[in-house]
Amino acid sequence: MGVTPAALLIKVAAVPTWSAHSTALIPLTWIPEYFAHDAEFRRLKSSCPSAWSQPAKKPLMLRSKRVPSMRMAHDCAPMRLSGGAYNFDCSELHIRYSLWCQPVDVATAVRDALPEEMLRMMLELHGMDSGEVWHRIFKDLLEKDAKKTRLYQLRWLGDAAEAGTVVCWPRNPGFKPEQFQNFFGYLGGLFTNPKTLLDAVPQRVMEYPPGHINKSVYHQLDWRSYRGVTLTVQVSASLGIVPTTAKLRSVVDKWSGALGRVILASLITVSYQCPPGLKCREHGDRDCTLPIKPTSSANVLKNFMMALALKMPFVVSWQEAEGPRPPGLWVVVHQTESGR
Repeated sequence: MGVTPAALLIKVAAVPTWSAHSTALIPLTWIPEYFAHDAEFRRLKSSCPSAWSQPAKKPLMLRSKRVPSMRMAHDCAPMRLSGGAYNFDCSELHIRYSLWCQPVDVATAVRDALPEEMLRMMLELHGMDSGEVWHRIFKDLLEKDAKKTRLYQLRWLGDAAEAGTVVCWPRNPGFKPEQFQNFFGYLGGLFTNPKTLLDAVPQRVMEYPPGHINKSVYHQLDWRSYRGVTLTVQVSASLGIVPTTAKLRSVVDKWSGALGRVILASLITVSYQCPPGLKCREHGDRDCTLPIKPTSSANVLKNFMMALALKMPFVVSWQEAEGPRPPGLWVVVHQTESGR
């Protein structure tokens, strides 16, 4: 006997941080077992390269012995204050009358405020030593476009360093600094709320102004960072039935990492278009290498959920993207000039 309602009442597994979502309505077509009855899902499963679904060489998710849910592997450590807190408070008044707000000194203060373990992760995964981190921070401080945002970011960093605030970050981030417009944005992608580490998608530190993504690169969101049927259900439950783009954005805005920033930027309020000169997938197409033109902001998330169910990377791009495209289920975000 088939199930016909538009949504089912789902009881989410007992996980402390998900108590607010203990009962949630989930769109029927987003539940993993019902993707099997989705024609588009079946086409993707049969036509996409099997290599995209290869198991990870080492897991990015760990199962806690105390809590039977999947959790990201994070490291946590206190911020450090090696100099004076005044280096971070570089308002117009201080810049005008003080010498300590020179970019050279501020860059040193910001770098030295970051936990040593975080700097070690940057070196091991991205090849950025302490000098390269300083250089990227210094370069960002010279930008004038993000001056107001940078002021609030510096104040948060200064307050956190002075208070020795404990911050967390993914041990093996599924994103790179180049996916953000600047290094301060990358830091915002790393900073994770310690109280949400058991969430399906841990939350970012909301007090730190997030950065913007770099639309000139392809963004690959690796399924190995968010895998598991339980995780898929939890993500669905956290969204519930949210009919408007504004409500979708309010949920996704809290997500940490590049995932939150990329998905958020892809949720637009106008009609999605296929970029000029690019052939997008049409109904019935079996070519998995063609980009998907979303039908709505909710459809972006449905495609993301399908990528999770297929255990494939999810790739998002804009018309400005250059260079080789990484493998994965590909969604392209484009709108006409009149819709901007």
